[in-house]
Amino acid sequence: GNTCQDIANAFLAKAEVIAGVGCWRFDIRTRELLWTSNMRRIHGLPDDYVPRGDEHVKYFAQEARVRLESAVKEAIAKGTSWDVQMPMSTATGREIWVRSVGEPERQDGRMTAVVGVLHDLTQERRHSEELRSARDAAAAASEAKTRFLATMSHEIRTPLNGIVGMGRLLPDEGLTPAAQQRVELVDRNAHALLALVDSILDLAQLESGELRVADAPFDLYELFVPDAAEAVHLPGLDHQDVAGARLELLAIHVVEATALADELHVGGEAAHAVRVVAAQVGLHERLGDHRGGGGGGARGLEQVGP
Repeated sequence: GNTCQDIANAFLAKAEVIAGVGCWRFDIRTRELLWTSNMRRIHGLPDDYVPRGDEHVKYFAQEARVRLESAVKEAIAKGTSWDVQMPMSTATGREIWVRSVGEPERQDGRMTAVVGVLHDLTQERRHSEELRSARDAAAAASEAKTRFLATMSHEIRTPLNGIVGMGRLLPDEGLTPAAQQRVELVDRNAHALLALVDSILDLAQLESGELRVADAPFDLYELFVPDAAEAVHLPGLDHQDVAGARLELLAIHVVEATALADELHVGGEAAHAVRVVAAQVGLHERLGDHRGGGGGGARGLEQVGP
């Protein structure tokens, strides 16, 4: 009998240490306060320490003590339990956070004792604070990055607009063909850089939640294949070849965009607009005209429908 009891007590004591809790019981009739060994460890006291009935006065500050006493009194009056979290100072002066949970114990309808558990939350609170600090630091870094992108984009855009403006005026200066080509190259690259700056500004607005979508007309071909605009204007291609090449590239990218919209579950007007464009332009018919019948792009377009 004693052996089984000793094993059970040792098991419970070990469980208390693992869970970081200590148990206590206060007998109302005898005023006796019982603590488990881990209850003493949480308070920073030796195993042979004998607690008193008003023991909590030593370890809790005035505000926390009033809060705990109020919760206990309310639980006793209503016959319910309490559950409060508060800071505590151990006997060694260590500052910790604990959770006090307890309830009155009744026998034959009369309250005979109050029992409870004290849970050391210090480690959990520390981890929570570290996560909160890391989250706040990440949010601050992201906000700083967004501000930096927006500021630098505006600063770069100002002199870049001057370069673009001067590039448009230079052709009126009677340049040689070679110089004219160089000016056009500068102008194209300036506009490419300007588009990049605009994209950075859009990213900054998107991250700050200030991006607004404008309802404006756009060139679907240039949107899907901006680089191909230069590729199809090569010497030696007649108008029909250029039109066919542009149309084929557009057809391929419309199919790819539609597939991507389906994969990303994009619905509503965005997905419908791609399908309407493909249907109204009649890409599969025109592509067939330029390639002598249906090709890979034409077959792909036949799968795109409302």
